[in-house]
Amino acid sequence: MFWKKLSSIFLSIFFLFLIIVTPIQAESNSDYFDTKLHTTVTVSDAGQSRVKHEFTVTNKTPTTYISQYGLKISSAQLKNITVISDGKSIKPEIVPIKSDQQSGPGQTSIGITFPGKVVGEGKIRKFTISYTNPDAAVISGSVLEVTLAPQANPQDYSDYSVTLITPARFGGPIRTTPTIHNFTASGSQIVTSFSKEEEMGVFALFGSEQLFDLDLSYSLSNSTNNPGITQVAFPPDTAFQKIHYHLIEPKPEKMELDLDGNWIATYKLPASSDTLVKLLATVRLTLEPDESVPVSIPDESLLKTQEYWPINNSDLKSITQDRTTPKEINDFVVNTLNYNTDIALGLPERLGAIGAINNPNDAVCQEFTDLFVTLARGAGIYSRRITGYAHSQNSELRPLSLVEDILHSWPDYYSPEKQRWIPIDPTWENTTGGVDYFHQLDLNHIVFAINGQNSVTPHPAGSYKKPDATEKTVNVDFGAIFPEHLSEIEFQLKPQKFLGLVNIPGLYHLEVTNLAGQADYHLPLEITASSSQISSSQNISEIVALLPFQRQIIPLRIENNTGFIPSRDTIQIKALNETQEFELTTSPAISQYLHQKSFIMAMAGGAIFISLATGSLLVLRRKR
Repeated sequence: MFWKKLSSIFLSIFFLFLIIVTPIQAESNSDYFDTKLHTTVTVSDAGQSRVKHEFTVTNKTPTTYISQYGLKISSAQLKNITVISDGKSIKPEIVPIKSDQQSGPGQTSIGITFPGKVVGEGKIRKFTISYTNPDAAVISGSVLEVTLAPQANPQDYSDYSVTLITPARFGGPIRTTPTIHNFTASGSQIVTSFSKEEEMGVFALFGSEQLFDLDLSYSLSNSTNNPGITQVAFPPDTAFQKIHYHLIEPKPEKMELDLDGNWIATYKLPASSDTLVKLLATVRLTLEPDESVPVSIPDESLLKTQEYWPINNSDLKSITQDRTTPKEINDFVVNTLNYNTDIALGLPERLGAIGAINNPNDAVCQEFTDLFVTLARGAGIYSRRITGYAHSQNSELRPLSLVEDILHSWPDYYSPEKQRWIPIDPTWENTTGGVDYFHQLDLNHIVFAINGQNSVTPHPAGSYKKPDATEKTVNVDFGAIFPEHLSEIEFQLKPQKFLGLVNIPGLYHLEVTNLAGQADYHLPLEITASSSQISSSQNISEIVALLPFQRQIIPLRIENNTGFIPSRDTIQIKALNETQEFELTTSPAISQYLHQKSFIMAMAGGAIFISLATGSLLVLRRKR
């Protein structure tokens, strides 16, 4: 509460640090006090963080003063809490608050009663609150993250600044929100400073990339009495994710890229059999996009309604009337849904967008994602659902909700200006109390599968397990080294056969196989012949994407320049530093007409006409 004139004043100054601060509201504090706040976060080399808030409160009237202060922080893990006022230690009242559905993550309430009164216009009271917070900074492998969430009452501060003191081994900040900051190196520490950014919060990322080692298992089953075919999604490359496969056992029959950018592996399963597929890989996450990775350009199919994305629902349509940008839709989702930890611990039923809006207190990550995707599509914004793994050291602040081996989901949307897909995480923005996961995602989200054409499939790793299985099928650890990419391309030239029996002169299939564990992009092809012309029904100057262990087949037609009979020739095929030569039989130039549909139809029509004409002559002859 807040009292005026000759009364005790309970000042509602609250600071949010990775957590939600619940203010005790009354009249505006700025009417009675000029408040300045400086926060310093000091991170040790081991990742321990000491937070210090320095308050300077100046009375604006002769009859008001501050005698109490209350602070509530959404972390039950605070340690070594100290309060200093005018150089003297004050014992605070500390009350831990357990996590529940109403208050959200666990919290710590800190109450202060100041001894004595500082009364009079222009009088100043200075005090500091310090504590150790394990959630303040997170060291994940080679990356350090420090995050300050927005403050509850930014209008109460005439001046606000933040200083981050971090180990020099992580270097200077690579990405910050806000972008305007100053940093200097001081011995074994880096000092980064921000000012007057309380409305936006502060995020600082130290380290430009993150490596993870993946150990994934896929249990495939064919319970029928006939051989079958099944497809699974392996973790793909994206603009911010690069994959190196160390092992795929057994190897798939085929690898291909689908319309959403998934890497789809096809397996043939014997009748009444179980097959366990083992995949070992290293993934590198980066903040800057890899321009070499082809972008899956969206089309109208990514604006259509799907099972969990009913974009034509009238209630959902009304929401997008006033919210037409990705940021506006993201903010609506973050502020409307409430993450339900109790539901996430079980096997949550997927509610979809309508279920999410009708049950806002029963949401987990899939509801945040489905609602964003639906509203975005309804507003004409291409959007998709991403499922995968997100590294988290605090399951309350950054929860993982898809129970199959602790997975996570988040949306992305297509930016026509940047011409790429932008990943965001409204779930973690909600659970962290407003940390900005819209303008910059972190280096903790690993993509397993992309759902765009369909709201359900393909399924991510962690979903392919027997119903009664208890062992983990998704194991993720920090990686140390991302292997150097050494392209290893193999060529095979095979003749096309008529009815599968007889070779057709001049018609071949060029099989290009990637034997390495990384994808090659924009692979240049150079195919030349000594005395023949080479053509194809598809581009033979470049392979846009060649996935790990993928085999692509390019049809070739090779015709000699002279003569009317097939001849022998040598062709050279070159890609990168790989060159191979093949001797083959070419076809005469006239043979090109033999392969055209119009020619075949004309020949067939002529044959029918001749047959009919011959039959007519026979009939007439019999009549004579």
